[in-house]
Amino acid sequence: MDKRKRNIIFIGILVLVLSVISFTYAIWSAFFEQKDPNLLATSCFQLSFKEDENFDMITLQKAHPITEEEGLQLNPYKFTITNNCQDYAAYEIHLEIDEDSNLSDFNAVHVSLDQESFILGSKQVVTTTLENATTAYSLTKGYLNKGESKDFELRMWIDEDADASIAGQQFLSQVTLTASYLEEEKVPPTVDLELALCGNTITATGRGEASGNKSITKYEFRLDDEEEWENNSGSNTKEFTVEDSKKHTVGMKVTDSNGITSEVTKEIQQETVNIYGKDIPVTSCGDGLYEVEHNDSTLEEGWKTEEYRYAGTNVNNYVWFNCGPGASSGKTCEKWRIIGLVNVKTTNGIEQRLKIIRDESIGNYAWDRDTSFTNDWTRSKLMEMLNDGYYYSSSSVSCYKGGIGSSSSQTTCQFDGTDSRTKGLEESARAMIDTDITWNIGGWSTSEVKTAEMYKYERGTKTGNSDANPAEWNSTNTMAGATFNSVGLMYLSDYGYASAGSNSNDGKTRSDCINDTKLYSYNTSGCYEKDWLLTEELREWFLLPNSSSYFPYAFYLDVSGFVSSLGAYISYAVRPVVYLTSKAKIVDNSNDGSYDKPYELELTE
Repeated sequence: MDKRKRNIIFIGILVLVLSVISFTYAIWSAFFEQKDPNLLATSCFQLSFKEDENFDMITLQKAHPITEEEGLQLNPYKFTITNNCQDYAAYEIHLEIDEDSNLSDFNAVHVSLDQESFILGSKQVVTTTLENATTAYSLTKGYLNKGESKDFELRMWIDEDADASIAGQQFLSQVTLTASYLEEEKVPPTVDLELALCGNTITATGRGEASGNKSITKYEFRLDDEEEWENNSGSNTKEFTVEDSKKHTVGMKVTDSNGITSEVTKEIQQETVNIYGKDIPVTSCGDGLYEVEHNDSTLEEGWKTEEYRYAGTNVNNYVWFNCGPGASSGKTCEKWRIIGLVNVKTTNGIEQRLKIIRDESIGNYAWDRDTSFTNDWTRSKLMEMLNDGYYYSSSSVSCYKGGIGSSSSQTTCQFDGTDSRTKGLEESARAMIDTDITWNIGGWSTSEVKTAEMYKYERGTKTGNSDANPAEWNSTNTMAGATFNSVGLMYLSDYGYASAGSNSNDGKTRSDCINDTKLYSYNTSGCYEKDWLLTEELREWFLLPNSSSYFPYAFYLDVSGFVSSLGAYISYAVRPVVYLTSKAKIVDNSNDGSYDKPYELELTE
């Protein structure tokens, strides 16, 4: 918002609601006050203003022109309309402008009432009812059944785009109510409309309810500025295909068996979140980036922060990474994929980092196999190879490499570049990896656990059995975890959260898979069918150990989609995972993260 001269706003409430807004060149301020309830009643209709029990005054000091988002956060003034009649009643709420007002532009006043936010000047001008009123605007209208009440929340503020020319002017207004008897057969249907945006498809689901013995005979819809209504006959669901992510308006009109109509209009816009410098659309259905909430009361507060994770099958989350010296996108680069913007523990506390995984395996390796038969990640050969060994630093290191179930002896792994899978990390890639990360390695004794629960256990204190029987999981989450050069593997919860649901006959939703389905049952439940982290070609290792005390097992992902555990000495596929430093950014260009146009990364100062 451009800098402009600040102004003062005083808003008071008289009789029903009297609002006064005056502007000067000093500061902007707003003041609401209602000491006692006001009551206007007839034999059949009652209007009352009720105070919130927590305060008797709404006040803004040193206010200024603000955005709609900020305005909707203001404390509301609340009032209630009650129909005391034994018949239907129609009502209309007006804002009438006092003759002493000299405000030249009513578009400067932003109003929120009955869950609708609008510029005052955009509302319909109606006939005034007050002697001292020059103009009246219709704020809202509706119908009340006999004995029905309706609550309202009123907010008013100066719109962020208000012109500085209104400085020194004043605005006085009163809220008025008109009510009338309505015969039942003439009562319009009640309507509601829900909108969902999935990709480029808006799904409008309407609800119409006719009064008395009448029925709804027709639903009609229209999109944005279309003049003609599209007859949808008796169906209350309509899909629209849109080509951009701008704000769209959907209207619905219903007609009852007496030919009486009602209309409703709502807006919807694709939500986006800025991830490492790139605005990425957030979805609630299909393939894409989802918001994930962690509500378990036993989690530390930091872990409860919402995350953003990719889920589905055809997911545009590809990114070029580990590029050779002087490489441009696609040349000597590897394709990795973004798991999401996730919570991690750093020396500054719990923060969020971009988590990525290599698209292809670097080969089959044992999670660990030595004389101690350990499944302690901090001492495993695989951890050493990924971090202290050839993959991170190109130095040779001993590891166990081979096929599934291989019993081959220990070998020396080193970067030689003869196989693209054995390419280690380039210097430019290492510079983008956040090494100030504590990898939580809390395990669990079984994969008969749900994704949301596993997220908690991974951040717990129950670990592998390298030295002694592990302690039970501790809800205080005090485990330090393992800190190393920060190349690891994916968590079980990473795989679980990557599911967008099921294609099976039972039609499990994403929520069903995350909150109600055990990871061991992802294959039989169909949750694996829309999970991009399943390769369906290779069994691969997870980072976490099975904390059972009887044998050193680690968790793996089976090709059929279920999660289980086997001896850490077995060789399974390995896909490295890293967290990127906050200094890494996604280049804001036309690349959309698809397989053919992966996102590009750059390192900023």
